[in-house]
Amino acid sequence: MSSKRKWDQAGPPTDGEPPAKAAKPDEGKTAAEAAAAAAAIAAKIAAQFAGATGSGTLGPKDPHDGDFVHDIDINDVRNRYLLTKGSTQSQIHEDTGASVSTKGTWYPDRTKATEKDPPLYLHLSATSQEMLQNATDKVNELISMDMGSLVEDKKDRMREKRKWPEEKIPVGIDSIRNFNVRAKVVGPSGMFVKYIQQETGTRVQIKGIGSGFVDQETGQEHDEPMFIHVTGPDEGQVTRAKVLTEDLLEVVREEHAKVKVQLQHQQMELHQAQMQYAAYSAYAGYVPPQPGAAPPPAAPPLPRRQSTSTTPSPVSSTPPAPPARRFTRQPNEISPDPPLPSSISRNDSTATDQPKIDWSNLSLEDKTAFFSLLDEYFESRRGQGQLKASGVGQISSSREPVAASSAPPPPPVATWARPKLTSPNVSSTGEFALSYPPPTQYGSGAQDLAQFFSSQTHWDSAWYKSEKALPPPLENAAVPGYMSAWETQGAKKVIHGGVIFADLSFCWYTVTFSAHASADPNDARAVQRSAFYLPTPKPMDRAALVEAHETYGETVAGFAESYEGTGEYCLRGECWDLASEALKYFEQFDYVPAPVPSTACTHGHLIFSGKASSSSRQPPVGKWRGGDDRVRRGDIVQWRSAKVEFASGGHASLGDPDHTAIVVAESVPSEAVGDGMSVKPGVIGVLEVVEQSVGSPPKREKYDLSRMTEGEIWIYRPVGMEAYLGTVLAAKVPEGVNVVSV
Repeated sequence: MSSKRKWDQAGPPTDGEPPAKAAKPDEGKTAAEAAAAAAAIAAKIAAQFAGATGSGTLGPKDPHDGDFVHDIDINDVRNRYLLTKGSTQSQIHEDTGASVSTKGTWYPDRTKATEKDPPLYLHLSATSQEMLQNATDKVNELISMDMGSLVEDKKDRMREKRKWPEEKIPVGIDSIRNFNVRAKVVGPSGMFVKYIQQETGTRVQIKGIGSGFVDQETGQEHDEPMFIHVTGPDEGQVTRAKVLTEDLLEVVREEHAKVKVQLQHQQMELHQAQMQYAAYSAYAGYVPPQPGAAPPPAAPPLPRRQSTSTTPSPVSSTPPAPPARRFTRQPNEISPDPPLPSSISRNDSTATDQPKIDWSNLSLEDKTAFFSLLDEYFESRRGQGQLKASGVGQISSSREPVAASSAPPPPPVATWARPKLTSPNVSSTGEFALSYPPPTQYGSGAQDLAQFFSSQTHWDSAWYKSEKALPPPLENAAVPGYMSAWETQGAKKVIHGGVIFADLSFCWYTVTFSAHASADPNDARAVQRSAFYLPTPKPMDRAALVEAHETYGETVAGFAESYEGTGEYCLRGECWDLASEALKYFEQFDYVPAPVPSTACTHGHLIFSGKASSSSRQPPVGKWRGGDDRVRRGDIVQWRSAKVEFASGGHASLGDPDHTAIVVAESVPSEAVGDGMSVKPGVIGVLEVVEQSVGSPPKREKYDLSRMTEGEIWIYRPVGMEAYLGTVLAAKVPEGVNVVSV
């Protein structure tokens, strides 16, 4: 999918009439007549160079033009991509003072140009002849500049991309009580890792045992000790990231050593307390069980199914099936910590029912108060004989020791209870990493943004008071869809925003603040912030995907086939336009639910993704997603920098960097497929598609994926937006949507 370029736009209207499409040559015209028409147009363009002041122009005179104007034909110039860039034209204006603008329409076949719609050209306007001449010379200089081989440049870029350097830095810190190694390394809300990424332009991820980085297929962490994985396009960037990472780990190790020493001191104090307690008990004639033998806090109960029986049923090791409604838990949610007792007390019930003191978590104040009570008690009992067993444990009814000041560590979470973190661009192996969607820190683009609105995230500025009121994480991000709104409530102003990301996750946020008074953006009393999100949607089953095909597939395929062989482009002629317009075609049918629109390089429900490499050491890899068992008519295929060879010789380069096409024939994989299964591209077989690109009208082509030797591929199934995503994009959370808050 190429970006929208200026030369794909029609020229300006003339004489108040709307712009007209390029007129097709009359089928009855002879080749001589067509050549004569082309020669007449070329002569008119060449005539402008003869005048000293450039008075002859291709289009109508602009009322804002200077006294001296000049038009330069660039329709067939190889460097037209450079000349039509806004940055290039701005530089010419700064250097010469002349204004430069792009006009006309680019024609692969300039014989189709008309007098009303001339070929692509640059329009120069100046206030003096000297200024105009300088601008003309500058344009001619850029036209004659050698840009090198575009094909070689692209291959070089891809070769560098495939050979991204990487580093694995072992964390090397053992886990101890009250010290979460992963949390200490990544920092609050991932602050430390994000800092390294921003400073070096690399991707930094913490993986291995205890990291929380979960494989999609296995649902488990890597079996290696915890390490930090750094990758980047430049070796210097990776080296700098490694230095920063090692410096971060050194700081964490120092903190770890301090905590370890503190724990040793606490263990010594505990041992002394146990010995002293035993001595007091022996003095009183009663020897209680050793405090160190007290069991740890009980884990929270496992979920039970509702039952009308009065006899509790045993808890199964397998969790109950999740509810039908989507998005009921956060991807990183775990079981809550067990509650602490409000105080340490005992009663006259049997010993087995009495609560146990958590000796390992008593603070120094607790111990002091406890032993003060013991001293007072035994002092009052001197000379009165031995205590009765029934009286043991009744310390005081009016004064109880203070509860433990810190909670015990949470119990381990069972594998089945730990949700998988969705990371659509990374497969079960470290080698199968796709370039799209962009990598995320918390599992989805929406959750990354939602974390920015967490009360733990520090805001550097009152960005919500700016004209755009765009959250800083979105300023330099290519966000496919964004909506915002604001309202006033007396002196308060409230802004709302809704965002959809390339992985089809949603985020909604709200900021409430004073419209007049200035306040610290991190003052929760003056600035209230909140965010809600929906993570990346889960795969659909076969019935839902087949139903989606029956609803949208044939219409999408038929839309593409209606352009085939006509010589007429769909919209601008970009490859992406054919898929996007096919999905928009359903807008005219109010009885058909709106499908997921083309969102960046996403066109619905992903059913397959894969990649191939020219290196013999990296065989093709891929993954199937969802419950369907085949590629169907109307599915949409997306390539990135791909190369597919033809059996008859030669090859097709698909994507510079992206290319989109519509599947028009069913393709059944040669092997059984299922959701999450590893499937190589060659198993898919031959894809028959209708495609277009600038300079190439819609046509039918076949690509054998077993001959795909480079690049990446994604295949999408058009599906209903609300059926798959659960909602539509809006500035506020739509009513009834089961969102997750931060």
